[in-house]
Amino acid sequence: LYLLSLYPKEQEKAYEEITQVLQGGAIEISHLRQFKYLTNIFKESLRLYPPVGFFAREAKKDTQVRDKLIKKGSGVVIAPWLIHRHEEFWTNPHGFNPSRFEGEYKKDAYLPFGVGERICIGQGFAMQEAILILANILKTYKLELEEGFVPDVVGRLTVRSANGMRIK
Repeated sequence: LYLLSLYPKEQEKAYEEITQVLQGGAIEISHLRQFKYLTNIFKESLRLYPPVGFFAREAKKDTQVRDKLIKKGSGVVIAPWLIHRHEEFWTNPHGFNPSRFEGEYKKDAYLPFGVGERICIGQGFAMQEAILILANILKTYKLELEEGFVPDVVGRLTVRSANGMRIK
């Protein structure tokens, strides 16, 4: 919601998709496959603001990463916040561009729900639920950020704004 309040053209494009898909009807689960741009908006939002900024894993085997050897059993910290904003993986990494998910992108550089055997088991449900909620909000409301408001983004267990979110 925050990003859409900052980017009214993207919000309008989402509204147009919702209007075209619904054609005056109510939102149903069957519409999910048709909400392609809404899906890309949510993916891009998760890229810029992943739910968890970092997570820890243990190396299962000796692994060479560039000039560093990571020994089996070593602790490894994976930081989606940094990976999602790295120029090596993303064009204009700090920009909000939902269209980047229309084509090819480095799927191994996109991990908002984690990675490997401990990936979030609720990711599919979370995606569906968020897209349906987003569609319900955007079909009725135009989002605007309160003038002068700047969120204080903090990474604790989850990434969030310490001073709330002021959207009208």
